[in-house]
Amino acid sequence: MELVEQMPKVETAEFDPIGLFFLLVAVVPVVHWLWNYFSKSVDIEEWASSRGLGFVEYDREFGRELSRLLSLPGQDHVARDVIAVPAPYGSCLYGWIRWIERNEGSRRDDAPERVRKRTFVRYPLRTPLPYFSIEPEGRLALAHDDINTEWEEFNKEWDIRADDEAFAHALLSPVMQAFIHDNMRGMELTILGGDVYVEPGGRYRHEESIKLRNLMVEWDRRVVPFLWGPHGA
Repeated sequence: MELVEQMPKVETAEFDPIGLFFLLVAVVPVVHWLWNYFSKSVDIEEWASSRGLGFVEYDREFGRELSRLLSLPGQDHVARDVIAVPAPYGSCLYGWIRWIERNEGSRRDDAPERVRKRTFVRYPLRTPLPYFSIEPEGRLALAHDDINTEWEEFNKEWDIRADDEAFAHALLSPVMQAFIHDNMRGMELTILGGDVYVEPGGRYRHEESIKLRNLMVEWDRRVVPFLWGPHGA
């Protein structure tokens, strides 16, 4: 009896309903976000599979390749939710790439980070072509400080760069200019070797993958045949 009386009393924690409430308020949104984040990729995979399309949810190596080819800033580049749609000369890939940027000039490991995202399309060509880039003119850009065509309105709206100016003029035939002007407003297009890379702009929507493949097939058809060399139709 004395031994029992000498034992220290263990105080039990009182139930705190207010603390539990705030804990749930903090945790539930995080769990909900994680659930939506991962279930979204599952839904995209099921959508792609039902149409016979390839799908890769996460590809760090491809992300690094894209960052190198497209000269993207930052670090930790990852390609996400990549859908492979059959195209005439391979697979047209549509997805989005995520990376991290730190404030410029900061070398601290704890410097604030910003997460960046952009959508992309990679369309395979029948044969490699010279470097070529076309994107909307910037607000402060001059209309005649790059390669120009005979269409003045086109020159005002598009910034054109190429290693071979003669190739650029041949590629931008009147038919091609009209197609780009009518169907690719706001997009950026770059030819790098045997692939065309497009930034379609806007948020990632997996349903756009087939539409963008079809857009690039039509773009391909408007390339004048002699530019393909012996591979021309």
